[in-house]
Amino acid sequence: MKLNKIIILSPIKNEEKYLPYFIELWNPICDNFIFLLEPSSDNSENIIKNCAKAILIHNVTNSYNEKKRAELLVSEARKIFGSGNVLLAVDADEFPINDSKNLQEWTIIRYLPKGTTIIFNKPDLLPGLKYLLNNPEWALPLGYVDDGCSFSATKIHTTRVPISSSNVYRPSFPMLYHFNLVNEHYFHARRRYYCCLENVFGTAKWCRRYKRYSFSSNDNPLFKYNVQNLIPITSDLFKSMGLGRIGKNLFKNIGPYWQDHELVNLLNQYGFRRFLFEPIWQLNYKKYNVEILGILKASAIKKHLILAIGVLSPIIRAFSCVLNQIHMILNIVKGIKHNSMKYSSLNKTK
Repeated sequence: MKLNKIIILSPIKNEEKYLPYFIELWNPICDNFIFLLEPSSDNSENIIKNCAKAILIHNVTNSYNEKKRAELLVSEARKIFGSGNVLLAVDADEFPINDSKNLQEWTIIRYLPKGTTIIFNKPDLLPGLKYLLNNPEWALPLGYVDDGCSFSATKIHTTRVPISSSNVYRPSFPMLYHFNLVNEHYFHARRRYYCCLENVFGTAKWCRRYKRYSFSSNDNPLFKYNVQNLIPITSDLFKSMGLGRIGKNLFKNIGPYWQDHELVNLLNQYGFRRFLFEPIWQLNYKKYNVEILGILKASAIKKHLILAIGVLSPIIRAFSCVLNQIHMILNIVKGIKHNSMKYSSLNKTK
């Protein structure tokens, strides 16, 4: 059976603090990197050019479009390497766990048949570096053994690779981890930006945006710490994750982030009123929104934002609590209804 190449596909925008470690840790696993560089103001391009395995392509548009970049990365991989390769789509803040067990698993993945979708658990590194938060519900199809099938992505929160409904491979243990939660300021900068993007794109109604992005929402990962989902980081795991080699700046708040600047552009372009009731301003004003206010400096939008945070936040928080209670009641009613239907069908079979 043919040994497939592993081609890493990664979009890059102002990722200089992650890129050196990303390349170093993925290098023993993959055959090539394809980086799609979006307009950046940092040293990302030079870091990529110094990687022998890297192929650099550019996306010159300033507008956010996951559909275009995902389809461009897959198309470029096919044009350069043909089909039959393992396309592995990971972001710059998603790193491998390079222990012996996982290195053997990557060898198995290289021999998977064409058309296989590979679903990975992607636990989040938590602040303090003592635990990984591994929620199986967050498993994603990040890999695909390419058979040349059609691929159509979406503008935001897209699947990154083609998906096969018939042939799926799922490693039984985590093989990579995510830096999404380790820096709270970065985490909230991304959520603020994505929430406002969904408003502009019209891809999610307000209730859905509330459920996905609200700091007080029951669906917020920061509220889903469950002892059963926590993986202790032992000394061996710490070494396999490469945490000893990773610079401390990855764990520090060094905002404002590029997402903060893009959010300010949206506020200026569409006006603050459009985003006034988005479920993101109820965050601790001094702790999390200082980056936005720093960029805005003295402006009418800044005054509106301070008003929203100071006056509307308590109202939004109270409304959020009511919505949470309604959500809980609906789930209970749904569970009772499901059990009732199940009991009724059992009686009929008797």
